[in-house]
Amino acid sequence: MPDELSVYLIYLFYGMAFFAIGVAITSRDTRASNLKIARFLWLFALFGFIHGSHEWIQLYLMFFPAPFSGKISFLIKIVELSPVFTSFTLLLFFGLKISRLIWPQKRHFFLLYQYY
Repeated sequence: MPDELSVYLIYLFYGMAFFAIGVAITSRDTRASNLKIARFLWLFALFGFIHGSHEWIQLYLMFFPAPFSGKISFLIKIVELSPVFTSFTLLLFFGLKISRLIWPQKRHFFLLYQYY
């Protein structure tokens, strides 16, 4: 029982930390900010919301596993991994935006991400 409680608390607070990041960013009005990074904070907030939700979904599935097998189980795994892929893609875009702010002379390095 103590192991289940510790796993529950770890996942609960880990997801809550990411969700708190999203809430902290979206609760501020950054339109009048002088920070250049303020234009891209919405990417980081969205990452926080999606990744925190993913952690809570994992917590639910850990304690209430789905009784499916075969093809349905494979589809459930894809649905489980899609928030992770989405959240880390948003984090990548946020990092690339910051990198373009820090190193504007290296614009040719970011050719893949140049038109976003």
